[in-house]
Amino acid sequence: MNELSGRLKELKKEIATDSYAMSIGELINLYVDEEMDIHPKFQRLFRWTPYQKTRFIESIMLNIPIPPIFVSQNEAGVWDVVDGVQRLSTIFQFVGKLKDENGKVVTPLVLEGTKTIPEFEGISWDPIDESTHSLSQDLKLDFKRSKIVVNIVKKESDSSAKYELFQRLNTGGSKLSEQEVRNCLMIMSNPVMYDFVNKLSENDMFVNTTPMSTRMIEEQYRMELIVRYLIAINCDVSTAKKSGTDLAPFLNDKILELCNNRSFDFESQKDIFISVLTLLLSISEYGISQDDVFKKYTDKFSGAMLSSAYLTITVGLAKRIKHHRDITSTEYKKILSNKIKALSSQETFVKYTANGVRAVDRYVNLISFGEEYFDDEINNG
Repeated sequence: MNELSGRLKELKKEIATDSYAMSIGELINLYVDEEMDIHPKFQRLFRWTPYQKTRFIESIMLNIPIPPIFVSQNEAGVWDVVDGVQRLSTIFQFVGKLKDENGKVVTPLVLEGTKTIPEFEGISWDPIDESTHSLSQDLKLDFKRSKIVVNIVKKESDSSAKYELFQRLNTGGSKLSEQEVRNCLMIMSNPVMYDFVNKLSENDMFVNTTPMSTRMIEEQYRMELIVRYLIAINCDVSTAKKSGTDLAPFLNDKILELCNNRSFDFESQKDIFISVLTLLLSISEYGISQDDVFKKYTDKFSGAMLSSAYLTITVGLAKRIKHHRDITSTEYKKILSNKIKALSSQETFVKYTANGVRAVDRYVNLISFGEEYFDDEINNG
């Protein structure tokens, strides 16, 4: 127990926090003066409907307690919002101050009538057009004087504290998917990396080879596939087994590692990935259509796209390209098409895609298998 107590005390020292009850007016001023960063790109991930936004404004005006906002203070003293982006965005949009990622002011929020206050219908902070009505001055003052508790992770805290806090507040399935959380981590750490992963996930060749359900698309699963691939070809994945049975913490740690890698060659990484996709689309003449590439094959391709097949194939081919091995000859394309068709029956693939296999074991072993399986010399194909 003494060891546990000592460990907890040690970890507590790594996170310095403070807490204030601040008026909405003060928070608005911090945002306008650029002393608070709410990451405009988060708007793509946190999407409240106008009615949800109205209900939040209603709660403030009815003095219903609002959950605390969590921020992290950077070296310049600016507050980086870790949790509370949608709440603050709604407030700033309502008062006509919210800006998008291009610095353009977002159209101010017009309230909708609610069951409790139907008179909210058509109300805005200031008139927008003939169909809207301005909030009265006394209600504006009451709104700006309302208080929200702000919890601050101070700048002297461990550098990874805000990412750890964000994950703890936004995992568990209640708010965001694992990849949506990961997207936020990328935006906070390195927006260029986020844009890079997002653009790769929207590439037409990639989209055409990864058919999936609307729910998976909405939960950013294509971006997760890109992240899994990038980590597999750029990081030491052997440490994944130390993260336990869940693969998500490992992916979170490694994508942050790539975000902090200032020598990461975006252009080279893109070229290799596009080369892999181009190669896969070039074997259609051997009976493998673009939406069949990552499906199970028996006597024909069938079923849904398999993420395990995607990982094995893309990583194996990317490693082959990095080793400057042949991918363009007709002979290799024939071998490749046969290997893809035979993949589902390979002993190692079957073993690590079976039910009950730990996600980390599947990930690590399929990466190793894919590199070996697709990097054979042509005469061994």
